[in-house]
Amino acid sequence: IDFRRCPNPETCLGGEDSECLVGNGTGHTGVTCAACIDGFAYPSAPNAVPLMADFANTQFCTSCMPAYANAILFLLAAAVKVAVVLLICRAATRTDSATVMHWKTLLNYLQTVSNPNDIALRWPASVSAYFVFARTLGTPSLQNNAADCLLGLDHYGWTGIYLAIPVVLVLAAVAYHHLVSKRRRYLKAREHQRRKYLESNRVGMEDGEADAQAGADIAGEQGDGSGHNGSDERMGEGEAGWDPSKRDANTLDRAVCAVLVGLYYSHTTISRYLFGLIRCRSFDEGSYLMADLSIPCGTGAHGAWMFALIVFSAVYVVGIPFLTFAVLGRQGNLRDVHTRYQFGMYYLGYSPELWFWDIEIIARKLALTLVASVMIDDPSYAGYICIWIMQVSLVVHLVIDPCKNSRFERLEMLSQVVNLITYNMGILYYNGVSELASHFLAVVIWGLNVGVWVHFFKCMREELHHESKLAMIRRAKADIEREDAIRRLNIAGELHDLKPTLRGLPKHGAEQLRVAFADNTMTDIIATKEVPDLRLKHLQLSLNLENMRNNWRKTKLKGVSGARRASIEDDARQRQRMLVPAERWRQRRREGDVGIDRTQTWTRRLKK
Repeated sequence: IDFRRCPNPETCLGGEDSECLVGNGTGHTGVTCAACIDGFAYPSAPNAVPLMADFANTQFCTSCMPAYANAILFLLAAAVKVAVVLLICRAATRTDSATVMHWKTLLNYLQTVSNPNDIALRWPASVSAYFVFARTLGTPSLQNNAADCLLGLDHYGWTGIYLAIPVVLVLAAVAYHHLVSKRRRYLKAREHQRRKYLESNRVGMEDGEADAQAGADIAGEQGDGSGHNGSDERMGEGEAGWDPSKRDANTLDRAVCAVLVGLYYSHTTISRYLFGLIRCRSFDEGSYLMADLSIPCGTGAHGAWMFALIVFSAVYVVGIPFLTFAVLGRQGNLRDVHTRYQFGMYYLGYSPELWFWDIEIIARKLALTLVASVMIDDPSYAGYICIWIMQVSLVVHLVIDPCKNSRFERLEMLSQVVNLITYNMGILYYNGVSELASHFLAVVIWGLNVGVWVHFFKCMREELHHESKLAMIRRAKADIEREDAIRRLNIAGELHDLKPTLRGLPKHGAEQLRVAFADNTMTDIIATKEVPDLRLKHLQLSLNLENMRNNWRKTKLKGVSGARRASIEDDARQRQRMLVPAERWRQRRREGDVGIDRTQTWTRRLKK
């Protein structure tokens, strides 16, 4: 006779036929009475079922609720998963936002803190409930009492559902991008038709009506009433006047971001269900899968799933992260707006030279999941190995210090320390503690994990406050640039109106004025000055022009009538100054100076 220990002693009736408890609101069957009969399911989350004898609390298969109630609960759980992905994707595609790094840290924390629930360390019900809550938010796991009752799937079925998640994400992203692009083309065509209609009706309008219609057209171009200004979906990088560093995320950015966030969100769950196909245990009835004792090992189906384990581990578990970081490494400029929106979740918050540090976090979560899945029948060793993995990861993080954001650094360190303390307390639970100590440890675990949530919300508040300041500065700069653009347009219009006047200026003055405006110096001065400065400058220019006009008028009048008003003495005196010495001598001789004998004088001079 072979005696075996029952994981749930109260569910095993024992005896020669190894009967299981059926009745009194419960129904067990299978090897060691660990499975539920049809119409019954475990009330806990996946892998919290007592498959091993080391669980502290006996759990019973409970009767299923009505089908409509199970369907509602299942859909609500699926909606929560979708909402988490969309929330993180929304944070990742916000302009100049870094909150996605805090969401990623919280996601890693939830996925890590829910992993001890797979290790039978005799957790009390209160602590196990928090693990279930963390798994519900931090992973796409849908397996629960309502889902088991509604779908009735085994481990193979749930593994197939989770393996389909990447395909569903890609198809949904492609459909979203196609539909939004088609809608954008339709709106563009309709706007083109509307403008043609308005242009055709504008012929024959009065000037005032045409100006009013033009103002309405400009207002319509600024927004279509749906919150989009047209630049949100614009794809033309070569468009004049468009700065790509200031644009919002387009449909392609959102689609790629949603796929990458969904893959990051589901990576741990896909790995856990694939690794659950590895371990089997032998009984008198045969070998059965440890993750689901209702599935026999060594069959053709199990062999096919083992082949799928190899293929999908290479494609999903290793291939997708490797491909993601390979593509990210070839981007060249991690500051590019497209790269930030699409891949920002994987590198924001880290130092530029350690942008790939998320590989260490993915490897740590993968190692913890592998240990919990493979060493399911050795909970003590699994707990110690997980502690060593967490300690090595913590030491490496402290030595290298990959974070450049202080808030991100504090939240990451706190989450790792809390996870490490949780695993250590699991070892205490496994070795056995008193009831008072058990309650005390549960309070400590809850307090530490609640502290992580409080610090997360604090970091988010500080980050959002910082972003609000940056947004205010960005809006102020946009307003200034918009004002400058309007001023430049007005100045350009006024200069265009002054062209006929400029053509009448003298050639030299027109050339100087043309040079002043050709290099934009005068335009920049006018566009960048404030209104009081412009008025003062205009007044100074007006006074200078008036003085120049008066001087020119005086000069012109003096040139015309000066000769008439000049006296004979002034004219003679001017002519006298202009004569050369020989002409001055001849003039004096002609005038005949009295009392001077010029012949004698020159004779005397010649004799000397």
